[in-house]
Amino acid sequence: MSDMSTTPEQMPALVLGHRSPDMDAIAAAVGYAWLLDTLGPDHYMAGRLGEINAQTAFALERFAAAAPDLISAIEPKRQLVLVDHNEPAQSVAGLDAADLIEVLDHHRLGNAPTMVPIRFHTEPVGSTSTLVLERAVAAHQMIPPAIAGLLLCGILSDTLVFRSPTNTPREQPAARQLAIMAGLVQADQADADAVDRVITELGEALLAAGAGFGTRTDEELVNSDLKPYEANGNKAQIAQVEVAGFGELAARVGGLQAALDHMRMAHNLALAMLCVTDITNNNSRLIVSGTSTIIAGLPYPGLTDGTLDAPGVVSRKKQLLPPVLEALGKG
Repeated sequence: MSDMSTTPEQMPALVLGHRSPDMDAIAAAVGYAWLLDTLGPDHYMAGRLGEINAQTAFALERFAAAAPDLISAIEPKRQLVLVDHNEPAQSVAGLDAADLIEVLDHHRLGNAPTMVPIRFHTEPVGSTSTLVLERAVAAHQMIPPAIAGLLLCGILSDTLVFRSPTNTPREQPAARQLAIMAGLVQADQADADAVDRVITELGEALLAAGAGFGTRTDEELVNSDLKPYEANGNKAQIAQVEVAGFGELAARVGGLQAALDHMRMAHNLALAMLCVTDITNNNSRLIVSGTSTIIAGLPYPGLTDGTLDAPGVVSRKKQLLPPVLEALGKG
């Protein structure tokens, strides 16, 4: 139990990823909290803003790591570092009253103004975990094996094992360094091909752990990795779930459509969308609920099952979000 005499300013700064956290959000929070705490003089701890997904559960078990504490809202004036996001709508409740001191991210800018200058670092790389590794290397820090393993999984998840269009030339070298730090290979006993084989095997197992609808309800699926957006006053929420083929989709379209309709009405949205991504063939199908004008503005043809066809689309932020924001802006 916390000492009630401790003020927010005296507590460790919280490092938080976005709501409905994915693998990269958890890994980056854990990794960056460790790095900042190690470098001192202040103290930092990682937190999470939602339940652990199947990929993250796999990685935590694989590397014998503990999940960060669940944070529902933050104690005003608490120091806060955001990773893997910068938009207030995707962040913790109470953000506006917290003392935001830093952002480390790889997404579009949608940050709220701050009262004073802060450290703000964002780059168009494949994952925030890449940035954490690069920060650690620049600071001459060797990341502990369990944390290195989580960061490696963060890279592999966000880049779909380097197959996503968000992947950059910086991800694979970062993954190799992390594989060695994690103890998956010995630096003096493995050549680059051997390291890459180990990384690929881990990545495919990681993706398989999170793929498919499984026993999740329609409501759980439409809230998978859910992120809010807004353009021209029109609000949208976009969820994404990964599958190993669309075989499961036909039987679930009706229920998923109803869940999205409910989400749209409950939150007064112009658009609610579930992007079902086939990680085997690098394609997506979209289930949407929204105004007819906005849906007509999306550049994806309708299919007979009621979904929209999005061939080649696997990245929400790089491929799907720009045309969605354009349609919202015109809607």
